[in-house]
Amino acid sequence: MNIFDYHDYKDCINDWIEEQPKGGHGQLRQLALHLEINSVVVSQIFRGDRELTLEQALGVSRFVGFTESERDYFLLLVQKARAGTHELKKVIEK
Repeated sequence: MNIFDYHDYKDCINDWIEEQPKGGHGQLRQLALHLEINSVVVSQIFRGDRELTLEQALGVSRFVGFTESERDYFLLLVQKARAGTHELKKVIEK
């Protein structure tokens, strides 16, 4: 998986989970434990409309084992997803 091929952080993490042993079974629960949040919240984020906070995104990057540049790109993807206007999304994309 190459994070730099992604434009959506949820797609990236969902693909990473699928690549894990046993198709990633139990990974969302482990991620929730790592982030110290309810597994329902993690499910709502990666399977629904809820977004990560930047603090949670940093925790996800540690959990997945991103390099520094991968982490920075991941944080930008999260910021783009959280942006409230189309204009801001475009600025972050650049």
